Amino acid sequence: MSVGMRSPSIRGSTSRLCQHVTKSHASTLTPQVHTPSYSPIKRAPVAIQQGSGGRSSISGHTATVFGATGFIGRYVVNHLAKQGTSVVVPYRGESDEYRHLKPMGDLGQIVPLFFHPFDTQALEECVRHSDIVYNLIGRDYPTKNFSFKDVHVRAAQNIATACRNTGVPRLVHLSSLKSDPTSKCEFLSTKAEGENIMRETFPDVTVVKTSDVYGHEDRFLHRIGWLSKLPGGVPMVNGGRTRLRPTCVSDVGVGLVNLMRMDGIEGRNVELYAEQEYTFEEIVDLFYELTLRPPKKTRIPTFLAEKIFQPFWFYFLPRITSWDIQRLSIDDNPQSLHDPSIWKYQDIGIPRTRILEFVALEYLRCYRQHDDYHLPGREPVVRRGQEV
Repeated sequence: MSVGMRSPSIRGSTSRLCQHVTKSHASTLTPQVHTPSYSPIKRAPVAIQQGSGGRSSISGHTATVFGATGFIGRYVVNHLAKQGTSVVVPYRGESDEYRHLKPMGDLGQIVPLFFHPFDTQALEECVRHSDIVYNLIGRDYPTKNFSFKDVHVRAAQNIATACRNTGVPRLVHLSSLKSDPTSKCEFLSTKAEGENIMRETFPDVTVVKTSDVYGHEDRFLHRIGWLSKLPGGVPMVNGGRTRLRPTCVSDVGVGLVNLMRMDGIEGRNVELYAEQEYTFEEIVDLFYELTLRPPKKTRIPTFLAEKIFQPFWFYFLPRITSWDIQRLSIDDNPQSLHDPSIWKYQDIGIPRTRILEFVALEYLRCYRQHDDYHLPGREPVVRRGQEV
C-alpha cells in the first residue's frame, strides 16, 4: 500500500468516530438562539484611539445616524467624522443617497448599511457595534408608503427596541419643540407620541427638541423664498404674529455631537432654540431686506390658507402643506425657560449661537438679482469691551 493511501477499515472507523463526536457534542457545537431580554443590556464602551485628532484619526467611537441623508443628518455626520468617529449610515434607497457623505470621513470611516425601519434584524445590525445612536428620522408630510405614525412612532419604537436588545449605551432622539399630544396638527401630535414611546422602550433615551432649523438645505427660509414668488407674496398666517426662535443647523449639529462625550445625558430632555425671538412677519421682512426686493405680503386666515395649500401636498416635492400652515400658527414656547432641569445650548458646550439676522444672507443670497448679488447685508455693531 502506498504511503498516501488509507485502508477502507481506517476510513470507516474515522467516519464512525466523526459521527459519534457530532452526535455527542451537538448541543455544544450548534449555536444557541437566545430570546432578547426586555431589560436594557449595559455594555462598556471600548475606545482604541489612534492619531492626533481629525478626520484621518481614530477616536475609538462608533456612531449610527438614522436619517443621515437628510437635512440635519449630514451636519451630524460631518462633525462626527471630523473627530475621527466611525459613522454607520443606514439608507433605504440607492447608493447615490449617501454619496455626498463619503468624503466627510477618511477611507472606511463612513459605513453605509441598507435597512428598512420595519426590519428588526437590519436595525440591530446597524446599531450592534455603536456607542451612540442618533434617530433623526422625520417627515414633514406623509406619503403613500409611510404615514406620520409610521415615521414618527413605529420607526422610532423599532429603533429603540433594537438599541435595547443589542445593548447600545446611548440613544438620542430628535423631536420638535412644538410637539404636543393634544395638538390638532398630526405632525406635532405624532412627534409627541414618538417621544413617549421612546421613553417607554428605552428609558435612558435623550430627547432633543429643536425649533425651526435654517440652513443651506432648509425648509424654513427657502420656503419663504418660494412663497415670495407667488402672485400674492408670502401669506401672513395668524396675522404674522406667531413668535418663533429659529436656530442654525450648524449649532444643532455640534450640539448633538457634543452629547456623545458628555456625562449625565441618560433620560435627559434637551431643547435647542435661539435666544432671540422673532415674529413670523419680522422674519419675512428680514428676507425682503436681505434680498433687496420689494416686500410682497398677503394677510390670510389660517383655515383659508390650509385649504389653499392642501393641493400642494400631492406634488412630489411639496414646498408647503397644510401641516406647515398649522405649525406656523403655533408659538415657540420652550419649557427650559421655566424648568432648569431641561438642558439648553449652554449646558451642552455651546455658550453662544448664531444670530439669524447676521447669518441669513449666507443662505438667502441666491434670491438676489445679479446686480445686487455682491452687496453686504446686516453686520453686528460691536461696542467697546464687547466680544465679537
